[in-house]
Amino acid sequence: MLIMARIICLVCKDCGYRSDSIKVGSTFIDETMYGPAFDTNHNELVQANYADISSSNSIIPYSDNRLRKAPSGESPEVFHWDSHEFWEKYNFCPSCNGFTLEIDPVLMILAD
Repeated sequence: MLIMARIICLVCKDCGYRSDSIKVGSTFIDETMYGPAFDTNHNELVQANYADISSSNSIIPYSDNRLRKAPSGESPEVFHWDSHEFWEKYNFCPSCNGFTLEIDPVLMILAD
């Protein structure tokens, strides 16, 4: 299956938390959308299939406003994939519970 995606790693600027590599993108065959998500049952950042996420489960996509909070007056850089918007910083950190998680620009690459 061919996937065209960005590969990202999220890093906390305060506590040093670092995620595994996460695909953000969709497949050409079934248009499955992958991206970072917060697993509330395990208190961890995971790669999720956004099509499988529903409001009744414990997985929240990082495109959800509950997982991001910018300081007053600041507008973070964003990138879009399909109908999802991802912030490059001010994301929720599962380790220190701050909104200090950022996309590591060194590890944001295109993959196919």
